[in-house]
Amino acid sequence: MSGLIHDANGALDSMPSDEVMRAAGFTDHRPGVWYFWCPAHRPWLIFSVKIEKATGRFKTCVSTHDFSQPRYYQQLKNAEAIRESIDRIVKELNDAGIHIAHDHNRYGNYP
Repeated sequence: MSGLIHDANGALDSMPSDEVMRAAGFTDHRPGVWYFWCPAHRPWLIFSVKIEKATGRFKTCVSTHDFSQPRYYQQLKNAEAIRESIDRIVKELNDAGIHIAHDHNRYGNYP
């Protein structure tokens, strides 16, 4: 499965069980990949996570619902609320045993 996630944010130390992943809201409709998404702030901003099953490599993304493009949210007037919402989602996943991280500065490259 290598090569599924080309620009990973990191890798899981250990892959949680299928039951844990599904209970947290992940799906595996695409063979070899766990996928999770939820609204990050209001319905128009989406936080998603893809995890490669074979390696545990993961990638997080914040995108707009309308165009599914990465969204640079740091300069929006509600940026602090967006960061807090994303941090809450990441904490919930970590508490469920899915140890991912998200770097808010990573999206500074998308003008």
